Amino acid sequence: MSYKVTQLNDIEVEEYITARIVRLKSPEGVFKFIAQSEGVDGVTVYLGHGNLSLPIKVAIRQWAELRGIKHIDWGRGREAVTSMKMK
Repeated sequence: MSYKVTQLNDIEVEEYITARIVRLKSPEGVFKFIAQSEGVDGVTVYLGHGNLSLPIKVAIRQWAELRGIKHIDWGRGREAVTSMKMK
């Protein structure tokens, strides 16, 4: 599970990020999804909805890399059936 550590004065705050709601907007349309953290550096995407165009796919990869996410599994129903590995 990914997390973020912040120092507030003399207090260290660890924020565990268990899930994210992500909305991507482009000229081709909007794609939004819920990403559940899986392991240390992965997420499983559920409930993706909208236009999953090539520019949106590239933006998802960039978003994941910025957050240290190394793989994304895509769920359909109860199972994750597709996997997207980062570089």
